[in-house]
Amino acid sequence: MKRPERATPLPRPPPGICPSLQVHPPWAQAARDGARVPRAAKNLPLKEHARDRKLRPAVFAFPLRPDAFPRGRRPKEVPLKEGRREHQEVIMGNRAVITTPERKVGIYLHWNGGRDTIEPLLKYCELQGYRPPSSDEYGFARICQVMGNFFGGSLSLGVGAYTTDRQMDPGDNGIYIVEGWRIAEHLRTEYDADWNPIGMRSFGPSEEEDWHQFDDMLRSFDASMPEELRLGEFLDSVEVPASELKVGDEVWMFDSVYGKWEAFPVVGFGQPEFNRIAVEVDVPNGRKKTIYPDLPYVAKCDHDGDFSWNCNNYVHDDMARIKPRK
Repeated sequence: MKRPERATPLPRPPPGICPSLQVHPPWAQAARDGARVPRAAKNLPLKEHARDRKLRPAVFAFPLRPDAFPRGRRPKEVPLKEGRREHQEVIMGNRAVITTPERKVGIYLHWNGGRDTIEPLLKYCELQGYRPPSSDEYGFARICQVMGNFFGGSLSLGVGAYTTDRQMDPGDNGIYIVEGWRIAEHLRTEYDADWNPIGMRSFGPSEEEDWHQFDDMLRSFDASMPEELRLGEFLDSVEVPASELKVGDEVWMFDSVYGKWEAFPVVGFGQPEFNRIAVEVDVPNGRKKTIYPDLPYVAKCDHDGDFSWNCNNYVHDDMARIKPRK
């Protein structure tokens, strides 16, 4: 049987259809009608399942059910045709794998694998003050914590040893290589004209998903967390240069002991009497100079009404997050 030609890119689902779902290419209809289609033509490599480690196909067919997708945009009710409910071929998943440049550990997401979820996920972990997986293995656990709360249940999320890019590519949204809390690379398997894998390539801008709004996803992650761990109104904060802070601005300060953000008003500018805060600035000839400029400090740690004495009251970074000014 002659191999079919490369399928054209799949169109976006119509409004109302869950963004995780995509209609199969033409060969799927032929297969459903009884025609034999070679597996190579389907571009459906078998994947090792994240839960039971068995090899099984990654694509299934089932009737669209609005109650099957508790999160995100739900599919519309499938219309009746000649007295029966129509079935539609869909991809059961919107998969991705997250790893680091060392490629030792991989996190498997069965749903919400698009860049429009992964970027907010990484930002949310950063705002929580979590240590990134590229520098600390706790970072993998924190990603799983956030996504596990978001998904709920006991499925859709896995973690395990990373093998090779080709073996770990789940299809759909491929592999995210994360450095710090940013996406350094986004890779997928490349195929030749006969659907034979020939290596890995980067996602093009037009291939990235952009269904979900960034701020909406941040708030969705936050709403899924236990109440005592939520960021709450901190997500409404505005980032400004520390040099532009004014007395009265309410600055969010991160408490690394309790692992949470708290807002305190700016009450002055200066340096602590002891443990002065050094700042390096560039000078001619590529050299750096250490200075001790007046920095904003907040009403956090009190000492008989004096807040300038404690270096923990000072804004140390170049940027600061404040409550929106009225």
